[in-house]
This record gives sequence, C-alpha cells and structure tokens, in this order.
Amino acid sequence: MITRKELKTSFIDLGITRGDIVLLHSSFSSIGGVEGGPQGFIDTLLELLGENGTLATPAFGEFGVLSDLISQDERSIWSDGPGVHIAAIGKDAAFLCRDHIHCLSPRGAGSPYTKIAESGGKIMLVGVDQDRNTTIHSVEEAHRLPYLTTKRKRMKTKSGKVLEKEWRYCSGPHRDFIGIDPLLARSGIMTKGTIGRAITRVIQSSDMIRILSHEVEKDPALFLSDNPNCADGRMQRAALFKQRLKEESFNLVTTSSCSGVFTDEIINNLTDTGIETIELDIIKDRPFLQLSESERERIIEDFRAAGIRVSGLRIPYLDFRPCYSAEMVNFGISSLTLPLAHYPDLNIFAPYLEQGVSVFFENTHTDLNTTLFLINHHIKNTEIKFAFNPATLVFTGTKPFLEGYIPHLRKFIDKLYLNDGSNNGHYSPLMEGNAEIRELVSILRCRNFDGDTTFGYPSNFKLSEISEQFIKLLDSI
Repeated sequence: MITRKELKTSFIDLGITRGDIVLLHSSFSSIGGVEGGPQGFIDTLLELLGENGTLATPAFGEFGVLSDLISQDERSIWSDGPGVHIAAIGKDAAFLCRDHIHCLSPRGAGSPYTKIAESGGKIMLVGVDQDRNTTIHSVEEAHRLPYLTTKRKRMKTKSGKVLEKEWRYCSGPHRDFIGIDPLLARSGIMTKGTIGRAITRVIQSSDMIRILSHEVEKDPALFLSDNPNCADGRMQRAALFKQRLKEESFNLVTTSSCSGVFTDEIINNLTDTGIETIELDIIKDRPFLQLSESERERIIEDFRAAGIRVSGLRIPYLDFRPCYSAEMVNFGISSLTLPLAHYPDLNIFAPYLEQGVSVFFENTHTDLNTTLFLINHHIKNTEIKFAFNPATLVFTGTKPFLEGYIPHLRKFIDKLYLNDGSNNGHYSPLMEGNAEIRELVSILRCRNFDGDTTFGYPSNFKLSEISEQFIKLLDSI
C-alpha cells in the first residue's frame, strides 16, 4: 500500500502540476492499495490540482471505481452527451461539460474531449493502456474516417432527465489503439512511470491529437488491426478501400474467378475487401453459363442479398449461344464480355445490344497483330466495345503500353483488365510483371476513364492481396 504522500509524489513525478486539467482513465485495483482507498486517490489528486485545476473522467460505462466515485461526487458536473458523457470536478468543469449535446460527433469539435486538449489538458492512464484512451476517438472523428458510423444514444442525467441524441462519426468495434503507444513514447509527449504497481502514462492531449492527426493523414488505417483474422479490422479496412475508390473516375470490378471458388467464399472475400461489383465467369470451377438456370438464378440472388452488384458475364470460351439476353436483362446484368475472335455473323449480338446490354470483345488469346485485325473488322464502326487484357500481349511478346496502347489501342479501350504477367507466360502480382500496368492506369486516369477496371486474375491469386497492391499502385502515381 502506498501512502497519500507517496501518491502525491508519484503524480508530481509524472508531470501533474497545480492548475492542470486532467482526464483520468484508471484501474484502481492495478495500483495495489492506496491509503484512504479510492477516495483517498481522488482527494490527493484534487488537492494537488488545487482550486484552479479540474479532474474529469468518462462516465458513460464501466470505467472503474475511480470514475464511479467522481461521477457520484456531489461536486461533479456531467456533460449532456448521451452515451459518451464525462463527469468533472473543478474550476473548468462547467466549461468542459457545457453544450456537449449540440456537437456533431461524440468526441469531436466542441466536445469535452477536444476542450480539454485545447485548454492544455493532460490524459492520465493509470493501470490501463491506450485502448482506454477515449481522446484517440477525437482524431478519428475529426478526419471522419469512413469506418465510423451513426448511432443513437440515451442517458439519464444527474437530475434524472432522459436525453437522447443521434451522433455522427461514432467509433465502431475493435481497433488497435495499443499499437500507437511506441509512437507517443518516441514523440516525447508522454511521461511513463508507476503509481504503486500500476504502469501510468501522462500525455499532453493537444500534442497527441496533433501527432496522430498527422499520422492518420498519411495512413487512414493507423488505428486498425493488422490481424487478418480480425473481422472488425477487415470490415474497417473495407470501408477505407471503398472511400479511397470514390476518388477515382473508373468502376472497380472483380471477376468471380479472381474472388474464390464457391459463392459464399466469393461474397466473404468481396465484403472483406470492400469491392461491391462482380463480373461472373467461373464459379465452382465451371463456366457460369454451364450451370443450370436455377443455379444461376440462386447465385445472382445470393450476391444481391449480400449487396453485391452483378455487372456482367465474361464468357471464357468461344462456343457462345445467343440465348441469354432475356435472362441477363431480368437480372439487371449490363455487359457481356467474350473472347476477341472471328465471328461470322455479328448479328447474333443484336438481341443484347437492343436491350441495352454492352457487348465487349476481350483479347484473351490473340497477339497484337491479330488483335488489331479483329478490332478493325469487329469493333471499329460498330456498337461492340473492346476490353483490353494487357497480360495477353505480354504472353505473346508485346509491350502492352509502349507497343500496344500508345500507337494503336488508346482509342478503343472501354474496359481494362488489371492482369499483370511476365514474359515467361505466367501471371504476376500487380507491378511485378511486364504488363506495364502502372503506365496504363496512370494514362487512363489522366483521361478520367469511367469504364470498368477489373481484376481478372485466376483463382490462385488472393483478392485481398490484389486489392492492397492496387491501392499501392494508385498511391504511387
């Protein structure tokens, strides 16, 4: 057990001084005993802070006995922020707690948490880690990170009045706040010591917000878990991915063959990565159109139920029969992609075109000369469009950008397959092959290309890794 004199010395050693505003997060049991118990801890801290100081604590959940005592103290004032309120004792308590309910977000501008920072306040973590540091949420909310949500909260005030509020930019489930502790330690804004047995941190609140804001501008996933098996982390990263894609003019699509084998697996992979549109080619290791009509209908309904839009069909073989136009229209499928080849009669595609379905020919097997010949005969001056697969040109010995796009293909590309490949005839991760993917994406961005940009890799590539590589590609140009 530590005496109150020893406790006061510990506070001073940690940088707490007279007149400070302190936001306390604590686990009293971690200390190992204090003279006078929990109330002795509070009284000693208030005595040190003096008549010009203020002690505050979150008061809306299970924050421990010290928070409970501060909340119940007859001197304390509560903020009127349903579900996120604080309790405070001291000179600035009324100022910190005033008008919380009028804030847009729980811990954002105008909230007690930002007022503490703006007033030069400090955060004290006694026997708890950064996971309990609620002011980190102020950084998330200030940047309106896309994984934050809207929530309605209720509270009963000290006087018994019930308040209700809909908050914007509320924090979601698990994040990796403990991972920022080394950053704060290196920055010099955090003092670390002990109170009894409890590891204790004291942090300059405004400096923390400034440093973390700078870091989150560079990496919006700063606070997210890197654990691939953490469902919350995957969901939050998917939200970041969707938000990032809103900055682009193109539509990002993935083929079913690039996304998994079975429908449930494909849905999970798209949900985890944040991709919302799929083009159907191979499912259950079979071409989609070789499945029964009832299977096709069930699969499309499963995607719809999961919030995934089916944008088109990609036929991986030449034996195509023009009997699916009505089915496609019924399911809202807007495009049909087939191999670029010699078709004796292009009128077989008329039923699709007449019903508003876009027909694309993809250079799946042809070299550059054959591709150009077929474009001139089947695409140029027709309603049929060209889907460019750069990996195919690599496999046939051609540089897709320098020898394909620049001199010949730039006027014809309406869809781009994001497939990288090597001269040895094998697919490669994005930007690791010879398909000049970076150059192609860069020049199409300059044109505000608004067509589909589609992951078309075979199933031995992981969709999550392709998505990560693609964001790195976008950020590099």
